Amino acid sequence: MAVKADDHVGNLYNYYMVIDGAENKSEHRDKYLAILAAVNVTDNAGARKLAADFIGRLFKFYPEEGERSIQALAQLCVDSDAAIKKSATETLVELCKVNATYVKRVADLLIQMFALAEPQSQESKGVQACLVKLLHIEPRQALEGLLDQIVTAQDVIRAPAIRFLKAKLGELPASANNTEIATLLIGEYKKILPDCSTEEFENLVGSLSAMKFFQTLHGGQMLVDVLVECMGTATPYTSLSAEQAERLITCCRLALPCFSRVIQSTKLVEYFCDHVIPTLSADTTDQEVLVLQVFAELCASTGDLKNYQANLGLVLQKLIELLPAAPTDPATFVEVQEQSLSKIKFSAIECLLCAFHLLGKRHQQFLGEPEQAASLALLKTKLQYLSSCMQLYGQKIQTLKLSGTDAEAIKKSEVTRRVITNIKSLILDLFHTPPHFKDSVHLSWKKDSSPSSLISEKQSGLGAGKIATRRKIGEVSNGNGAAAATTAATGGKIRTKYEPGTGRGAAAAAARSQRAKITTGSAPAADVAKLQARAERFGASLGSASNNDGTSRFIKTKKI
Repeated sequence: MAVKADDHVGNLYNYYMVIDGAENKSEHRDKYLAILAAVNVTDNAGARKLAADFIGRLFKFYPEEGERSIQALAQLCVDSDAAIKKSATETLVELCKVNATYVKRVADLLIQMFALAEPQSQESKGVQACLVKLLHIEPRQALEGLLDQIVTAQDVIRAPAIRFLKAKLGELPASANNTEIATLLIGEYKKILPDCSTEEFENLVGSLSAMKFFQTLHGGQMLVDVLVECMGTATPYTSLSAEQAERLITCCRLALPCFSRVIQSTKLVEYFCDHVIPTLSADTTDQEVLVLQVFAELCASTGDLKNYQANLGLVLQKLIELLPAAPTDPATFVEVQEQSLSKIKFSAIECLLCAFHLLGKRHQQFLGEPEQAASLALLKTKLQYLSSCMQLYGQKIQTLKLSGTDAEAIKKSEVTRRVITNIKSLILDLFHTPPHFKDSVHLSWKKDSSPSSLISEKQSGLGAGKIATRRKIGEVSNGNGAAAATTAATGGKIRTKYEPGTGRGAAAAAARSQRAKITTGSAPAADVAKLQARAERFGASLGSASNNDGTSRFIKTKKI
């Protein structure tokens, strides 16, 4: 019922002054209740705002009225006045600082306000800041309040709540980055992940990845376990629906940053070899290329495969299927080669060749087994023909660049050129006798600056970004990043013209040279007479020698 007093603001000030000045504040409980009742004043926004402010200041003196205080502030949180809503939300946070048992309930209320506010509005930003404060006051209870809404609420609240977690879960205090909080999140996420959309799934996993605990080995293993559980790897790939298959690939892609030498992707690689790779068609679609890209990245962190012969044999056969066959009639070679260029799936070949290279490095005994001799011979034959096709394609790219007519076609050709460069490098490794696996290839679909772009970086121990550059034999750097031909070579060593340095050491050397010139008496020819006379006075003679720059150099010699 609305309060009928005329001067609501004046009364509230009087109540506050009395309570604030009293030694025994419990005697004035009725005045605090009157302040709580002021939230029902419908015709005076100033009184409602003042009530929210006074509740925050006086709550600590009346803890037994905690429930009424929370209800009064919750009523102000839906007020039509934005200033009153802001004051109420900030006061709720102050109450939680006094009594942390209210954190869960307040977090539940504030996440609803956050979801219903206009995105990027001042109200939304203010509520978000209050939620972050709750995460620092009592992280576990705040997360429980948030997760309850995500599990039970409708999409209008669920989706914004998930976005908030993705944005702010990484800001948890150090004390909250522990196994207890991680276990709570994993347990609640298992209830959410099976039924969420692809966007929500990526946001939820992204929120865990942002948390510092899940960036450790133990946390990374927990995250991988959850993702593997969501993949449905117990079901054959052909039995999965289109949505389930997409979820599996999404899970693998999100799990990739967690894999390392310690947390290995062996189970997923075996699943791909047993269930996914056999289903791919010879005429690979764009979606299937994305699957192969994930498979190639998974192979970079695999361990020893239980059934490596069957797994590598399957990858080898699929690779042979994708490679173009050389024409049997030499007369039609050029014509068939031209037709082959438009049909070759260079991206799919790169993925399978990279995967075979990585798995072969792990199980090098596979290539030496007698039963693989025929398949390897066929592979080399097809790779030789592929090399000639790539050479022709390179010529076409060069012609296209020189013409400069179609910018989009040139851009597409450049992408293919990077793919071809990787394929050539891997072919060189496989054509060694015996084959070796020393080459490091930058995956064409990855950025060069990304550590995950080094396909064998994790196995070779190279640091992120330390990329070895190759130069042609007989070339050296000219200091500007370009390669310059050497002028001479003797005994296998490259000779280059000496050029003095310009650094700190060069400056010191120049100073020493100048001092030496002064000591030896370098001087112009016009000063010869003066120097000679001075030498005579000190009982010495002055010998003359010629410098390279045309000046005279004088050496003091003692008279005999």
